[in-house]
Amino acid sequence: MKKVLVFLLICLSSTVMFAQDLHWTMVTTGVAGMNTSMTGVLYIDHEMHPNPEFLEIGVFDQNDVCRGAKLPKWNNNKQKWIYQLIIKGDNDFTYYFKIYDHESEQELDYVDDFGEVITWGPGKKYGSISDLYEINFHNPNASGYTLNITPYTGENDHYYLISSPVGEVNVDAVDNMMSNTYDLYYFDQANDPLEWINYNQGEGEVPAFTALAQGKGYLYANSGDETGDDVVLTFTGTAPEVPEGGYSIPLAYVEGARLAGHNLIGNPFAEEVGINKEFYIMNAEGTELEAAEREYLNPMEGAFVVATEPEQTVVLGGAGGGGFNPGGSFKVRVSGTRGGDHAIIRFGQGEGLPKFMINPEHTNISFPMEDADYAVAYAENMGEMPVNFKAEKNGSYTMDFSAKNVEFGYLHLIDNKNGNDVDLLANPTYSFDALTTDYATRFKLVFATGNADDSFAFYSNGSFIISNDGNAMLQVVDVTGRILKSESINGCASVNVDAAPGVYMLRLINGDNMKVQKVVVK
Repeated sequence: MKKVLVFLLICLSSTVMFAQDLHWTMVTTGVAGMNTSMTGVLYIDHEMHPNPEFLEIGVFDQNDVCRGAKLPKWNNNKQKWIYQLIIKGDNDFTYYFKIYDHESEQELDYVDDFGEVITWGPGKKYGSISDLYEINFHNPNASGYTLNITPYTGENDHYYLISSPVGEVNVDAVDNMMSNTYDLYYFDQANDPLEWINYNQGEGEVPAFTALAQGKGYLYANSGDETGDDVVLTFTGTAPEVPEGGYSIPLAYVEGARLAGHNLIGNPFAEEVGINKEFYIMNAEGTELEAAEREYLNPMEGAFVVATEPEQTVVLGGAGGGGFNPGGSFKVRVSGTRGGDHAIIRFGQGEGLPKFMINPEHTNISFPMEDADYAVAYAENMGEMPVNFKAEKNGSYTMDFSAKNVEFGYLHLIDNKNGNDVDLLANPTYSFDALTTDYATRFKLVFATGNADDSFAFYSNGSFIISNDGNAMLQVVDVTGRILKSESINGCASVNVDAAPGVYMLRLINGDNMKVQKVVVK
C-alpha cells in the first residue's frame, strides 16, 4: 500500500507545542508563501505513527533546498498531532517532502512520490498549491505491496487488470491470488481467435503460464470468501526504481492477427507513472474496458495499448508525462434487466479498441465496423454510426448519452425497429423494450459536431444533415443543375429532401462566402 500524508486546508488551533529544535534550516530568502496554513496528519501504511510528536516534516525544492519545516502540534479538538507548514519562496518550484525522526535522530527512509509545483501569483507575493492534499510515500524496504480486489457476484464480474510491482513473480507466491475461486488470464494477440489464455484451465490440464512477468498486465477476478470482504493480494519483494528517462516496454505486432498490435502491459513499479501513449483500462464496475482519460498508470495496474506497426514501444515514467490528448469523446451507456455496458466514440485519428466481452451473458453495446465490434471507435466530426445492441434476456432497457470536450449541433438516435427518431440534444436518454431475437444493428447515431472542417453535409433517412454556424442559405442541386431545395437555415439542421439515388451538389451560402460539397445518395 502507499504511505499517505494527508493535508487539508483547514485552520486548526493547538494548545500544546512540542518543544524541539528543527533539524532542517529553512531558506532565509523569499516571502512566506501560503496565506492559508497547510495542515495534516502523518500516516504510514494507512496507520498512525506510534510517536508522531518526534517526526519533523521538511519541504524541499528540486535543488534539495529546504523551503519549510515543522514539528507537529497537539490538537485537542481532533485529538491528533497535526502539522502547520509555511513555505518560503520567490519563484515557481517543484517541492517534495522528507521525514526526520528526532527520537532516533535519523532521516526516515520513506520516499515521497508527490512532486507538486508551487506557482507564485502576481507580484510574486504569495504562492499557491494545486487542489491536491495527499502526499504519497512508499518504503523501499517494505515487506509487501497490497492490492484490494472486490469479490465478484452473480450480478457483478469485478474483473481487474493487474500487474506485479516487484518484477517477475510466481503466481503462487502472491498471497491470496490462488485462493477461493479465481480467474487469471494472460493476453496474446497471436493466439487468434482465443487471445485470452486462462491460468486455471481446468482439472488435469497444464497451466499456460506460472509467473507474472515484469511490465505485463493480466486479467484477474476472485470470488472471495463467505464474508464478502475484499481479497487482499500481497506482492512480496523489492520494487524497482523508475529509471531516469523512463521505462520502455516493447510492443508486439502480429501481422494478420484479428487484434494485431493490441498489448496488455502493466505498471512494473510501486508508484504512479506517466505513460506516453493512449491506453485502455477496466471500467469501475470491472465488466468492460474503457478509454482512459488520464495520463498515468496506478501502481499494480494493467492497461491495453495499441501498436500500429512492428517495433513500437511505450514509455512509462518518462519526462513530460503522458504527452497525448484524448480529445473529444461521446459515450453511449445502456442499463436494464441485467447489468449495463458502455461504448465510446472518439473524434479524430487513432486506433479503435475491439469489444472484449469477458462475460457473454451480459448486456452488450458496441459499434460494428468492418465485421468487428468496437468498445472504442473513431469517427469523423459528422456522419452516421451503427450501434450494436444485444440483450441477454427479454426486458426493458435505457440508453443514455454524454459528450466530453465536443459540442454537437445535431445528434439523433434512430431506432430502426419502430422508426423512432430521438433528438438527443433535447433528451439524452431513450427507454425501449428489447428481445433476445432482435437484430443486433437495431440503432443508428446521426451526428454533426461544431467543427466539421470542409465537409458540411451528408444524407441520412431522407434528409441532408447540415453542419453550420449562424445563418446561411442551403441549395440542393441535382446533376442537371436543377435546384431541388432552397432553404434558409440557422446553425446545424436536418433538411428533408425526397432525393432519388444519385449525385447531388449542396451549396451553403453565407453572404459573400459559399461552400460546395458533393453528396452521393445511395
